[in-house]
Amino acid sequence: MGPFGHMAAGFAVRAKSNRIPLVVLLVAAYFIEIMYFLFAALGMDTPRYAPWSHSLGMALVWAIAGGGLYALAVKKWRDGLLVASAVFAHWALDILVWDTLPLAPGLSQQIPGVGLYRILGFKFEVAGGNLPTLLVTILDLGLFTLGLAFCIARFRQEKRKRKG
Repeated sequence: MGPFGHMAAGFAVRAKSNRIPLVVLLVAAYFIEIMYFLFAALGMDTPRYAPWSHSLGMALVWAIAGGGLYALAVKKWRDGLLVASAVFAHWALDILVWDTLPLAPGLSQQIPGVGLYRILGFKFEVAGGNLPTLLVTILDLGLFTLGLAFCIARFRQEKRKRKG
């Protein structure tokens, strides 16, 4: 999933709680990708195989760590669970677009994904100026728009409640 699609998760979770700053949820939704760049720089993840950032096992670790740290910081476990869900949503969206994702570092098992990128004919090597790239961009921006719409709808609902 592209960056805008992952941000959709942050917006959608923000619609569930106005106490959590939006920037926290956007970083949470993109955190697995941030970890990918760190582990790629260290030579532990590659574009084709990223067990330290994108495996199911590590996605759970990142979600529990992020949500737990946030809950400890604000003393609200429900908010910590929402932050954790924004972190884990990254992996959930990735399993929709990739053919497989690693189970955990050190294990050869792969978890089968839906493979929307393959179904749409998208390849990073030839991205740009073709129909598959356009379809993937529409998917990414469509999810972003949907998440943002959830967030805006919630804000409007709360604003009407306060007025009425």
